[in-house]
Amino acid sequence: MIDFLKVRRITFGSLFTLLFVGMGSWIIPLIFISGIIGFFGGDVLKSDKVYVHGWQALLTGVVGGPLASVIFSFFASCFYYPGLWIYSFFRPLSLTFFKAKDTAEQGAAANP
Repeated sequence: MIDFLKVRRITFGSLFTLLFVGMGSWIIPLIFISGIIGFFGGDVLKSDKVYVHGWQALLTGVVGGPLASVIFSFFASCFYYPGLWIYSFFRPLSLTFFKAKDTAEQGAAANP
């Protein structure tokens, strides 16, 4: 069910979470797959201007994906938050979202 919500201001943490989930959903798998390719000898990942291979590439892919996602999300949040803060002085934010089902409602629907 689609619902609407008007909010005066969004918090930095909520904005960071939204951006982290959005960016992490493609950055983390991309860098992890690059790590797997590097594990098998592909020239995909660089560390200190040198291509990494083998276990070092796999470790770089596992650690680099979440790290890159956190860094990009933090900097994007730092740029988006002031704009949204200034926007909030003129009008409230209107959010459209899908309502989440509560676990109590799901249990009641499963056991009538």
